[in-house]
Amino acid sequence: MFVFAFAGLVLCATGQVPPPVLVNFTVEGDVTLGGMVPFHFGSSCQGPLGRTSVEAAETIVFTVRQVNERSDLLPNLTLGFDIRETCYNEDMTLLSVLSLLSSYSHDDPVFRVTGRHRPPATGNLIGIIGTAQSASSLAAAKPINLYGVPMISYSATSDELSDKDRFPYFLRTVPPDRFQARAIMDILVRYNWIYVGLIYSLNTYGILGTQELLSLADKEGVCIAFSIVVRENAAPSEIQEIVQKITTHHRAKVLVMFGEFVGMYTALQIYHNEHPGEKRTLLCSDAFGQDLHQYDILSMIQGSIKVKLDFQKIPAIQEYFSDVLKQSGLSPWFAAFRETWMTAKNCSDISTCPISFTGTWMPIYKSVYAFAYALDDMLRDLCPEMTVNCVTLTARNVTGRDLLPYLRNVTFQGPDGEFHFDSDGDPAGAYLLSSVGVDQQGEIVWHDIGHWDSHFEQHSLKIDDKRIEWPGIKPKAPISVCRDECQPGYIEVPEEEKCCWTCRQCVPNEKAVNNECIPCPSHFWPSEDFTTCQPIVPTIINLKNPIILVLLILCGLGVLLALVSLTGMFIFRKHPLIKATGREVSLVTLLGTLLAYLTIFPFLDYPTEASCAVGEAMVSLGFTLTYAPTLLKVNRICRIFQAGKKSTKPPRFVRPRDQVLLVVLLTAIQVVIVGVSGITGNLSKPQLLMPEKFCNYMEIYCLFRSGFVASCMYNLLLILACCYYAFKTRKVPSNYNESKFIAVSVYSTLVLCLAAVPVYATATIVLQKVATLCMAVLLNAYLTLVCVYLPKLYAARFVKDVVLLRCSNSTTGENSTRVHPLPGPSTLGEQSQGLPSVNT
Repeated sequence: MFVFAFAGLVLCATGQVPPPVLVNFTVEGDVTLGGMVPFHFGSSCQGPLGRTSVEAAETIVFTVRQVNERSDLLPNLTLGFDIRETCYNEDMTLLSVLSLLSSYSHDDPVFRVTGRHRPPATGNLIGIIGTAQSASSLAAAKPINLYGVPMISYSATSDELSDKDRFPYFLRTVPPDRFQARAIMDILVRYNWIYVGLIYSLNTYGILGTQELLSLADKEGVCIAFSIVVRENAAPSEIQEIVQKITTHHRAKVLVMFGEFVGMYTALQIYHNEHPGEKRTLLCSDAFGQDLHQYDILSMIQGSIKVKLDFQKIPAIQEYFSDVLKQSGLSPWFAAFRETWMTAKNCSDISTCPISFTGTWMPIYKSVYAFAYALDDMLRDLCPEMTVNCVTLTARNVTGRDLLPYLRNVTFQGPDGEFHFDSDGDPAGAYLLSSVGVDQQGEIVWHDIGHWDSHFEQHSLKIDDKRIEWPGIKPKAPISVCRDECQPGYIEVPEEEKCCWTCRQCVPNEKAVNNECIPCPSHFWPSEDFTTCQPIVPTIINLKNPIILVLLILCGLGVLLALVSLTGMFIFRKHPLIKATGREVSLVTLLGTLLAYLTIFPFLDYPTEASCAVGEAMVSLGFTLTYAPTLLKVNRICRIFQAGKKSTKPPRFVRPRDQVLLVVLLTAIQVVIVGVSGITGNLSKPQLLMPEKFCNYMEIYCLFRSGFVASCMYNLLLILACCYYAFKTRKVPSNYNESKFIAVSVYSTLVLCLAAVPVYATATIVLQKVATLCMAVLLNAYLTLVCVYLPKLYAARFVKDVVLLRCSNSTTGENSTRVHPLPGPSTLGEQSQGLPSVNT
């Protein structure tokens, strides 16, 4: 068979089998359990005996004896054991396993090769407990498949061994690495360590554990910034490459250490020497961390967490160790270790320098009991009465193939709860969590901080954060992410570096939702946290603005002048000059002027539909009341002077009553236009205005619509008509100056309106629009007062003699009459009606 040929090649290569491999410790029984324990190191099996290995072997002995002492388990049957050396080496493991298997078979080819005699074996070999490593278990799994002997490992954690198609006879009492990877991932997720480095060893343990971890990282959204492998004997260049990776990915504050090789420690030491102020948190698998105390990196790794197997103490084993230390007939390894210990402690009696054992090899304890309960179940099926003859005869013929189904389905109550194998031959996972701290001497100390248990689908991770000694003045868990903490209104965008993100600000009018910039609708603006869009509150005109204050002053002064003019018109109503100007239509013009001054108030108030409609109506009617009488006056002057040259008969519709009726008619037309605009919904309405698109500022004003355009067109016709008649009356006698004043007023108004309309239409802020409109209305009113009425009132009050024109039909000259300002009998005929007389 190929395994024997391979064993021969091993012997040829080494020249001889290392003596420790030929040592075994056997206690006979009706059936036998094999034990594989590594006591030495390497292919030459050298080095001092380790206390952990010695304790592992003695745990097998203790548990077998405890089973044999029980009457309820395997009655009338005695378990034996055969413990052998594996040397932490795959070749030596294979040799020892073949040696053990062949010792209890019908032929002994391996021992013929080695020259050894087969040890006495009275009981069948029903199973093997071991090995201590995943690599050595993989080596041992092939021969146990050939021999059909089950093996339960107490320390091999590789997920590869869970493949029942390849390893049908392999089981274990220690959880596989996938549980450990799950525990590590749960810790990363709990602390939001989503950008980490990964350093692992180049062996089955490190490679397969890393594969499982990478698979989980993809599912959980954890980014592995870099992953780098370490060989057992890593070259300096490889170590330096690890240091360079840690340095380059400086935001990865957490390093996952999944392995056990010295190069991993060396790389950390070199990095700490080069960057003494840097902190790194290590998240260690169970194989890493035992040698941290040998390196000066405590200040860098304080608070690091280790996931280790939950090895609880075995009941009563400490008493067993206390008793067995004083006995003879010990295993050869225990005896050798005791002698070495006493020599090192310089004591002649072991009671004066007792050896301290942990008593935590619970996986070995469960392995022995798994075989015992499985065999007990099988015997009770085959021998219901459990008689001595039946049990003895059945035990002699039982094989590993017979026992395997019972072993896979075994269930028993252990010291820490119920135990059973799953379909892959694996147990449930339970891990202790420890954290690096500092003791009073400044040395590394591990504090238990919690546990992880796969029995619980939810809340399997339990950590007491208060027991973790995080570094820093204000201790807290480190941040291991490659992204900036974005302020409200920012979203994360990827950088060139893997898994790294930076922040980009959204446009000012966009909200940031689900890492996406979403524009707010028109007239809306993001809230303070940029999660919702809120309506923008329009800003009204500030009455304290200097421009508005000027408008208010002009308005107040204009109202005062309008009232003074009205008062003057009343006081001097019988003055020939006032009578000549047409008292009734002048009164209407002054009322229109007063209305114009008051027009600014609806536009300075907060715009509403009512205020906008009132403001538009006031502007429209103000211009109409101003220029409808003015048009009639210039028209009357024009017709009077034209008629005076032809006839003594006065023109039609020049009497005051006719003039008032015509004013009412012209004003009624404007009222109809405004009314129709209101009925059809074409009056001005409030309109929102954003001077700048990306600004949280909005104004509100009255938007003039088609109704206002119609009113303006009507007023424009009145103004243009005034301009026409003012132009026609430009050559009237100079001492009849009212037509010229009216012409100046109308021309100025027309120019003012032509200048104001473009400014109003192109203005981008409400203040400009309102100020332009109000200023145009106020200046128009001032032009009417200053150019037409204030000079007449001044003349009526302060000028002693006023010359009024008397027109005649003579073509040779003009007649004039001088009048006094004081009221008296009139000699001017029709002047009482506001007209100069026309002589025939």
